[in-house]
Amino acid sequence: MSSPSDEPMSAESGRSDGRGAEEFRNVFIKTKVLSQAKGSAYVEFNNTKVMVGVFGPRQSERKHGFRSTGMLECQLRLSSFAAKQLAPTAQQQQQVSLEKELAASILQALTASVQLEKFPKAVFDVSVMVLEAGGADLAVAITAASVALADAGLELFRPGTRVSSGVSFIKSALDRMPLQVRMPGSQNGCAGSSSEPYLLLDPTIQESRRAEASCMLSMMVGLNQVTHTDTSGVWSRAGLQEALELGMGGCGMLKVEMREALLEAAVSS
Repeated sequence: MSSPSDEPMSAESGRSDGRGAEEFRNVFIKTKVLSQAKGSAYVEFNNTKVMVGVFGPRQSERKHGFRSTGMLECQLRLSSFAAKQLAPTAQQQQQVSLEKELAASILQALTASVQLEKFPKAVFDVSVMVLEAGGADLAVAITAASVALADAGLELFRPGTRVSSGVSFIKSALDRMPLQVRMPGSQNGCAGSSSEPYLLLDPTIQESRRAEASCMLSMMVGLNQVTHTDTSGVWSRAGLQEALELGMGGCGMLKVEMREALLEAAVSS
Protein backbone atom coordinates (compact mmCIF):
# COMPACT_ATOMS: atom_id res chain seq x y z
CA MET A 1 0.00 0.00 0.00
CA SER A 2 1.44 3.35 -0.98
CA SER A 3 1.87 6.14 1.54
CA PRO A 4 -0.08 9.39 1.11
CA SER A 5 3.02 11.11 -0.20
CA ASP A 6 3.24 8.54 -3.01
CA GLU A 7 -0.32 9.21 -4.22
CA PRO A 8 -1.07 11.67 -7.05
CA MET A 9 -1.62 15.27 -5.97
CA SER A 10 -4.69 17.12 -7.22
CA ALA A 11 -3.76 20.04 -9.44
CA GLU A 12 -6.55 22.07 -7.82
CA SER A 13 -6.33 21.33 -4.14
CA GLY A 14 -3.06 19.55 -3.49
CA ARG A 15 -4.85 16.63 -1.78
CA SER A 16 -2.76 13.48 -1.70
CA ASP A 17 -5.56 11.24 -3.03
CA GLY A 18 -6.12 13.40 -6.11
CA ARG A 19 -9.52 14.80 -5.07
CA GLY A 20 -10.58 18.40 -5.39
CA ALA A 21 -11.15 20.42 -2.22
CA GLU A 22 -14.93 19.88 -2.38
CA GLU A 23 -14.98 16.22 -3.44
CA PHE A 24 -16.03 13.21 -1.42
CA ARG A 25 -14.12 9.98 -1.43
CA ASN A 26 -15.82 7.08 -3.23
CA VAL A 27 -19.13 6.46 -1.46
CA PHE A 28 -20.79 3.05 -1.18
CA ILE A 29 -24.10 2.51 0.66
CA LYS A 30 -25.95 -0.78 1.07
CA THR A 31 -29.00 -1.54 3.20
CA LYS A 32 -30.41 -4.77 4.70
CA VAL A 33 -26.99 -6.13 5.61
CA LEU A 34 -28.02 -7.56 9.02
CA SER A 35 -30.78 -10.15 8.80
CA GLN A 36 -31.81 -9.94 12.49
CA ALA A 37 -32.04 -6.15 12.60
CA LYS A 38 -35.21 -4.18 11.91
CA GLY A 39 -33.10 -2.00 9.64
CA SER A 40 -29.42 -1.89 8.77
CA ALA A 41 -26.86 -0.21 6.58
CA TYR A 42 -23.23 -0.57 5.57
CA VAL A 43 -21.46 2.59 4.41
CA GLU A 44 -17.99 3.06 2.99
CA PHE A 45 -16.14 6.26 2.26
CA ASN A 46 -13.02 4.55 0.90
CA ASN A 47 -11.15 3.47 4.04
CA THR A 48 -13.84 4.59 6.48
CA LYS A 49 -16.24 1.68 6.95
CA VAL A 50 -19.27 1.65 9.25
CA MET A 51 -22.07 -0.86 9.84
CA VAL A 52 -25.29 0.03 11.70
CA GLY A 53 -28.22 -2.04 12.91
CA VAL A 54 -31.52 -0.74 14.30
CA PHE A 55 -33.30 -3.05 16.73
CA GLY A 56 -36.68 -2.86 18.48
CA PRO A 57 -39.03 -1.56 19.43
CA ARG A 58 -38.81 -2.63 23.02
CA GLN A 59 -40.57 -1.26 26.08
CA SER A 60 -38.74 1.54 27.88
CA GLU A 61 -37.29 0.74 31.28
CA ARG A 62 -38.97 1.91 34.45
CA LYS A 63 -36.09 4.23 35.30
CA HIS A 64 -37.12 6.42 32.36
CA GLY A 65 -40.62 6.83 33.81
CA PHE A 66 -43.70 7.32 31.63
CA ARG A 67 -42.92 8.80 28.25
CA SER A 68 -45.55 10.00 25.79
CA THR A 69 -42.97 9.62 23.00
CA GLY A 70 -40.53 6.91 22.09
CA MET A 71 -36.78 7.26 22.33
CA LEU A 72 -33.62 6.24 20.57
CA GLU A 73 -30.64 4.74 22.32
CA CYS A 74 -27.28 4.54 20.58
CA GLN A 75 -24.27 2.37 21.25
CA LEU A 76 -21.06 2.68 19.27
CA ARG A 77 -18.13 0.31 19.21
CA LEU A 78 -14.75 0.65 17.54
CA SER A 79 -13.22 -2.49 16.11
CA SER A 80 -9.73 -3.21 17.44
CA PHE A 81 -8.34 -2.12 14.07
CA ALA A 82 -10.31 1.16 14.06
CA ALA A 83 -9.31 1.89 17.65
CA LYS A 84 -5.62 1.55 16.75
CA GLN A 85 -6.12 3.87 13.77
CA LEU A 86 -7.75 6.58 15.88
CA ALA A 87 -5.68 6.36 19.05
CA PRO A 88 -2.80 3.86 18.89
CA THR A 89 -1.70 4.52 22.50
CA ALA A 90 -5.15 4.90 24.08
CA GLN A 91 -6.01 2.80 27.12
CA GLN A 92 -9.23 0.81 27.32
CA GLN A 93 -10.98 3.45 29.44
CA GLN A 94 -10.04 6.18 26.96
CA GLN A 95 -11.51 4.12 24.12
CA VAL A 96 -14.74 3.62 26.06
CA SER A 97 -14.99 7.38 26.67
CA LEU A 98 -14.44 8.09 22.97
CA GLU A 99 -17.12 5.57 21.99
CA LYS A 100 -19.63 7.16 24.38
CA GLU A 101 -18.83 10.64 23.05
CA LEU A 102 -19.34 9.56 19.44
CA ALA A 103 -22.58 7.73 20.32
CA ALA A 104 -23.96 10.86 22.03
CA SER A 105 -23.22 12.95 18.93
CA ILE A 106 -24.94 10.42 16.66
CA LEU A 107 -27.99 10.38 18.93
CA GLN A 108 -28.28 14.16 18.87
CA ALA A 109 -28.00 14.23 15.09
CA LEU A 110 -30.68 11.57 14.56
CA THR A 111 -33.36 12.22 17.15
CA ALA A 112 -34.85 15.25 15.40
CA SER A 113 -35.57 13.30 12.21
CA VAL A 114 -37.74 10.53 13.69
CA GLN A 115 -41.42 10.91 14.62
CA LEU A 116 -40.92 9.42 18.06
CA GLU A 117 -44.39 10.53 19.19
CA LYS A 118 -45.69 7.69 17.00
CA PHE A 119 -44.03 5.18 19.37
CA PRO A 120 -45.04 6.03 22.98
CA LYS A 121 -43.01 4.20 25.64
CA ALA A 122 -40.99 2.39 22.95
CA VAL A 123 -37.22 2.28 22.59
CA PHE A 124 -35.26 1.67 19.40
CA ASP A 125 -31.62 0.66 19.75
CA VAL A 126 -29.12 1.96 17.20
CA SER A 127 -25.97 -0.17 17.21
CA VAL A 128 -22.97 1.31 15.36
CA MET A 129 -19.77 -0.56 14.57
CA VAL A 130 -16.84 1.38 13.13
CA LEU A 131 -14.91 -1.27 11.23
CA GLU A 132 -12.23 1.03 9.83
CA ALA A 133 -11.47 4.61 10.82
CA GLY A 134 -10.10 6.29 7.72
CA GLY A 135 -11.25 9.86 8.43
CA ALA A 136 -14.56 11.71 8.93
CA ASP A 137 -15.69 8.75 11.04
CA LEU A 138 -18.46 10.53 12.97
CA ALA A 139 -19.97 11.97 9.78
CA VAL A 140 -19.96 8.57 8.07
CA ALA A 141 -21.51 6.95 11.16
CA ILE A 142 -24.34 9.53 11.24
CA THR A 143 -25.03 8.92 7.56
CA ALA A 144 -25.05 5.14 8.04
CA ALA A 145 -27.31 5.32 11.10
CA SER A 146 -29.77 7.56 9.30
CA VAL A 147 -29.99 5.16 6.36
CA ALA A 148 -30.49 2.26 8.78
CA LEU A 149 -33.36 4.09 10.50
CA ALA A 150 -35.03 4.68 7.16
CA ASP A 151 -34.47 1.03 6.22
CA ALA A 152 -36.15 0.03 9.51
CA GLY A 153 -39.31 1.78 8.34
CA LEU A 154 -39.43 4.26 11.19
CA GLU A 155 -41.65 7.18 10.33
CA LEU A 156 -39.46 10.14 9.48
CA PHE A 157 -40.62 13.69 9.07
CA ARG A 158 -41.24 14.00 5.34
CA PRO A 159 -39.44 10.74 4.42
CA GLY A 160 -36.65 11.21 1.93
CA THR A 161 -36.14 14.84 2.87
CA ARG A 162 -35.40 14.68 6.57
CA VAL A 163 -32.94 11.84 6.55
CA SER A 164 -29.88 13.21 8.31
CA SER A 165 -26.55 13.14 6.53
CA GLY A 166 -23.25 14.11 8.06
CA VAL A 167 -20.12 15.62 6.55
CA SER A 168 -16.75 16.61 7.94
CA PHE A 169 -14.43 19.32 6.71
CA ILE A 170 -11.15 20.78 7.89
CA LYS A 171 -9.12 23.95 7.60
CA SER A 172 -5.67 22.96 6.46
CA ALA A 173 -2.52 24.68 5.23
CA LEU A 174 -1.08 22.89 2.20
CA ASP A 175 2.62 22.18 2.24
CA ARG A 176 3.22 23.24 -1.35
CA MET A 177 3.49 26.24 -3.67
CA PRO A 178 0.61 28.74 -4.10
CA LEU A 179 -2.40 27.31 -5.92
CA GLN A 180 -5.67 28.49 -7.37
CA VAL A 181 -8.45 26.76 -5.45
CA ARG A 182 -12.16 27.33 -5.90
CA MET A 183 -13.54 28.03 -2.48
CA PRO A 184 -17.19 27.28 -1.59
CA GLY A 185 -19.62 30.04 -2.44
CA SER A 186 -17.34 31.61 -5.06
CA GLN A 187 -17.48 31.37 -8.84
CA ASN A 188 -13.84 32.34 -9.20
CA GLY A 189 -10.63 30.95 -7.85
CA CYS A 190 -8.88 32.48 -4.88
CA ALA A 191 -5.16 32.39 -4.28
CA GLY A 192 -3.65 30.41 -1.47
CA SER A 193 -0.28 29.30 -0.24
CA SER A 194 1.34 27.11 2.36
CA SER A 195 0.60 29.74 5.00
CA GLU A 196 -3.07 30.15 4.04
CA PRO A 197 -5.81 27.72 5.10
CA TYR A 198 -7.91 25.71 2.66
CA LEU A 199 -11.27 24.10 3.31
CA LEU A 200 -11.22 20.39 2.52
CA LEU A 201 -14.41 18.33 2.45
CA ASP A 202 -14.48 14.74 3.75
CA PRO A 203 -10.90 14.60 5.08
CA THR A 204 -8.88 11.42 5.32
CA ILE A 205 -7.35 10.50 8.64
CA GLN A 206 -3.98 11.81 7.44
CA GLU A 207 -5.50 15.14 6.46
CA SER A 208 -7.28 15.40 9.80
CA ARG A 209 -4.04 14.96 11.69
CA ARG A 210 -2.55 17.94 9.85
CA ALA A 211 -5.63 20.14 10.20
CA GLU A 212 -5.55 23.55 11.82
CA ALA A 213 -9.26 23.29 12.64
CA SER A 214 -12.13 20.94 11.91
CA CYS A 215 -15.92 20.86 11.84
CA MET A 216 -18.55 18.15 11.47
CA LEU A 217 -22.08 19.07 10.44
CA SER A 218 -25.22 16.99 10.08
CA MET A 219 -28.49 18.24 8.68
CA MET A 220 -31.89 17.37 7.29
CA VAL A 221 -31.41 18.66 3.79
CA GLY A 222 -35.07 18.93 2.75
CA LEU A 223 -35.80 21.39 5.54
CA ASN A 224 -32.37 23.02 5.52
CA GLN A 225 -32.16 22.23 9.24
CA VAL A 226 -28.84 21.54 10.97
CA THR A 227 -29.15 18.86 13.66
CA HIS A 228 -25.63 18.78 15.04
CA THR A 229 -22.25 20.48 14.72
CA ASP A 230 -18.92 19.63 16.28
CA THR A 231 -16.00 22.03 15.87
CA SER A 232 -12.41 22.17 17.04
CA GLY A 233 -9.57 24.62 16.54
CA VAL A 234 -9.89 28.33 15.80
CA TRP A 235 -12.35 29.63 13.20
CA SER A 236 -13.05 33.21 12.22
CA ARG A 237 -16.72 34.10 11.83
CA ALA A 238 -16.35 34.44 8.06
CA GLY A 239 -14.29 31.27 7.80
CA LEU A 240 -16.80 29.21 9.76
CA GLN A 241 -19.68 30.58 7.70
CA GLU A 242 -17.89 29.57 4.52
CA ALA A 243 -17.17 26.14 5.98
CA LEU A 244 -20.80 25.62 7.00
CA GLU A 245 -21.93 26.46 3.47
CA LEU A 246 -19.51 23.84 2.18
CA GLY A 247 -20.85 21.29 4.65
CA MET A 248 -24.47 21.99 3.79
CA GLY A 249 -23.71 21.54 0.12
CA GLY A 250 -21.97 18.27 0.93
CA CYS A 251 -25.03 17.03 2.84
CA GLY A 252 -27.10 17.75 -0.25
CA MET A 253 -24.80 15.61 -2.37
CA LEU A 254 -24.96 12.75 0.15
CA LYS A 255 -28.76 12.88 0.23
CA VAL A 256 -28.80 11.74 -3.40
CA GLU A 257 -26.59 8.73 -2.64
CA MET A 258 -28.69 7.80 0.39
CA ARG A 259 -32.00 7.97 -1.46
CA GLU A 260 -30.66 5.89 -4.34
CA ALA A 261 -29.56 3.16 -1.91
CA LEU A 262 -32.96 3.12 -0.19
CA LEU A 263 -34.85 3.08 -3.50
CA GLU A 264 -32.70 0.25 -4.85
CA ALA A 265 -33.39 -1.81 -1.74
CA ALA A 266 -37.14 -1.11 -1.97
CA VAL A 267 -37.27 -2.19 -5.63
CA SER A 268 -35.33 -5.39 -5.05
CA SER A 269 -37.28 -6.47 -1.95
